[in-house]
Amino acid sequence: MKPVQVSIWNGIVMGGGVGISVHAPIRIATEKSVFAMPETGIGFFTDVGGSYFLSRLNGNECLGTFLGVTGHRLKSKDLLKWGVATNYIETDKLEGLYKDVNKAASSTTSLEEIKEIVDSHSDNKIDGDKIPEDTINYCFKPDSMKQIYLRLKEVAEGKKSSDDKALAEKWLKNIGRFSPISCSVVVEQIRRGKNMSLSEVFEMEYKISQGFMESGEFYEGVRALLIDKDNSPKWKHSTVEEVNKSEIDFFFDRSETLNLDLKGMYRDGIKF
Repeated sequence: MKPVQVSIWNGIVMGGGVGISVHAPIRIATEKSVFAMPETGIGFFTDVGGSYFLSRLNGNECLGTFLGVTGHRLKSKDLLKWGVATNYIETDKLEGLYKDVNKAASSTTSLEEIKEIVDSHSDNKIDGDKIPEDTINYCFKPDSMKQIYLRLKEVAEGKKSSDDKALAEKWLKNIGRFSPISCSVVVEQIRRGKNMSLSEVFEMEYKISQGFMESGEFYEGVRALLIDKDNSPKWKHSTVEEVNKSEIDFFFDRSETLNLDLKGMYRDGIKF
């Protein structure tokens, strides 16, 4: 019997914290949960398997592209609504969940049995504001970052009828602070990741990471946000419209020397 991983997000879950938890079959959000993939703001990309899970949120790659590019924060039940979490449980009910899982768990307990226990403690009713899905689907189709930018401008400038004009203005403003190269890479990785297995995604993301180790964007982002803290990164480009295809291809069309046989790097016959 394979071990069952249950991820409980009772606080901030970003970056590496996402990587070790989001691939679990059971992902629990609470009223304290705050989820984001904010890497474009630091000149990096949505690694830790982001190409895989962001391209599959609610079966809609536009939602994941939006989250990956904008670094938008999801809280509480929004994680359930967007398909990031599978369950929602208030913190005062977690103790009861722990007791029931501990009582039932054994080497023969199946995933389905654990799911039943978790579901019995969950409040998975979706309420509150709706996802602005029509606008996200229009603007954030993962064809290219340039096209996303142009469609956002259409909505923000009122050239396309939408109830989300103010949202588009806000998203444009936020994207304007982020690395244009990072935003462009994120769109491409999610577009490719939709048709990849998880192991293929990790191989691709390793190569992308090596590209960022050679690129100055990540170092500049770390300098501006974490070292000097002037919050004024000097990116290579001022807008996403200046990024050309060859600059994006640099992160994907690479030949790395590291052994990428992921199956050989794990014990106990674990499969992706």
